[in-house]
Amino acid sequence: MLNRRRVQGLIAGVLLGFSAGIVEATPITGDFSITGNFLPVVGATGAKTTLGLATGLDFINFFGSLATPGVAGTVAVNSGTGDFQNLVGTLGTMRDFSFAGNGSIKYPTTTLLSFQSFPTFGLTFDLASVGVVLQTANFLVLSGTGTFHLAGFDDTAGTFDFSGNGARSTFSFSASQAAAIPEPSSLFLGLVGIGGAWGLRRRIYA
Repeated sequence: MLNRRRVQGLIAGVLLGFSAGIVEATPITGDFSITGNFLPVVGATGAKTTLGLATGLDFINFFGSLATPGVAGTVAVNSGTGDFQNLVGTLGTMRDFSFAGNGSIKYPTTTLLSFQSFPTFGLTFDLASVGVVLQTANFLVLSGTGTFHLAGFDDTAGTFDFSGNGARSTFSFSASQAAAIPEPSSLFLGLVGIGGAWGLRRRIYA
């Protein structure tokens, strides 16, 4: 028959293993801001228009002014915190897209995989949803949600905020720290282990 000390050790071991399984996740934390240039367009046709009538955005090169439909534009990181600190000063790309209406092949609507990408850092952001916060003839504010992917970290839910006027735009991205949730299989095994240990304890002390 197992003694009290051994049973307590068994239960503690199961609980410790279960806890370790829960905290395995390593979400990305922090935020960063980027700048770049864009042209307001009608997403369905690609025609250039004003911000007030735009349904899509064509991201272009820093020193360019011509439309580049379907070609990702260049963006630069000017600030970063947390896990994004090393992004500062690096270049990345942002895909053209439509934030309203039906969109088109060159200006697709969400969901957009690798909507933003920083190859040298290994970071990508998938845009899952986006909505208009404010839209006037000279100013546009968008807000969206998506998922960050970075080697060495778990995929992390994040937010996308865009504000721009005329020929210049500013962007900011922030990663929200998602709570570490065990996979269903890990959760099941943990609960089975705890249940078994509790049953063994009741049997010994009955």
